[in-house]
Amino acid sequence: MKLSVMVVMATLVVSLSVNTAVAQGQSENLAQGFVSVVKPGMAAQFEAAVKQHVEWRQQNNDPWNWTWFEVVNGETLGQYLVRSGNHRWADFDAYEEWNDRTGARAHFQTTVGPYLESIRSWITQQNAALSRQPENFNEISLLSVTEFDVRSPVEFFGAAAKFRAAADEANWGGPALWQMGVNGISTALLVVPVRNWAGFALPAQSGPAMLTEVYGQDEAREVMQQFGRSVRSQQSYMLRVRSDLSGR
Repeated sequence: MKLSVMVVMATLVVSLSVNTAVAQGQSENLAQGFVSVVKPGMAAQFEAAVKQHVEWRQQNNDPWNWTWFEVVNGETLGQYLVRSGNHRWADFDAYEEWNDRTGARAHFQTTVGPYLESIRSWITQQNAALSRQPENFNEISLLSVTEFDVRSPVEFFGAAAKFRAAADEANWGGPALWQMGVNGISTALLVVPVRNWAGFALPAQSGPAMLTEVYGQDEAREVMQQFGRSVRSQQSYMLRVRSDLSGR
């Protein structure tokens, strides 16, 4: 595992929403998301259709609060993501009933569907113990997302907990959110929300240096090695909040 990945891990410190409801928290804290791949050359039509569909949902009293994002950096540049968070499992049953009653899926397919090349969904759960919430989600405009394919969840989150404890002790780093996929235990998401691009600047002290200062050289090295052993691969990308698509 490259040292740069370790630095990213430490910088992010310790799951994806720009809704103030997340800050209030719920015990299960689940999120539903969809990733849309738009047909080539149809981004403008896609966005217009999304706005039309979002307006329809608002008129039909959609009980969930959805936020749209656009990938602005990374291998998936140009893809779109929509997410609703801070849910319990029982909320999914109630939402299924709303979808069936209103025909929301059919409206999406006829309105937005023609411009889609593909779409996939996921459900994640936020790890509140490892996450650091921003003071005000409404000020967030960009997010850095790192997806980890986890080989050993026990080692992975053990290392993350040590990073978080060291960062707290050293007063190092900023807000970051951890989420784990609930369709399996192999995917972890680390999300850093910032106000602007300047927010992505690394702290003056590197992550490994911070760990060494708190734990000593030997233990710091073991924390980084533990993280490296626990991960098969990782990819990262950046999202821009699209309030205009979200109907806000």
